[in-house]
Amino acid sequence: MKSINSIEAKNKVRLLNAVIGYRRETEKIEKDLKSWVKDLMGDDKGVLIGEFLVTIRTQTRRDLDRDMLSITLGDLQPYEKESTYEVLNLETFHKNKGKL
Repeated sequence: MKSINSIEAKNKVRLLNAVIGYRRETEKIEKDLKSWVKDLMGDDKGVLIGEFLVTIRTQTRRDLDRDMLSITLGDLQPYEKESTYEVLNLETFHKNKGKL
């Protein structure tokens, strides 16, 4: 495993780690606030709160029913496609335990 010890690399990886943590925390805050606003709205689908018009609408998404396709076609493996992509993970290196 390659080790990079430049100050710039260390600082940018620390910043990336902080940004990931902030994003996760803000997503949690967003979820909690949306839930609170929905409770405040009750059965109304639109309300004016200060200068904000808050609306709720129902959307529909279609997807294939894999169970039904499997019942109809049998083995679905010949119809599956595989995608390859990279995932960058950050983990703190624990020197005292000698592991990632």
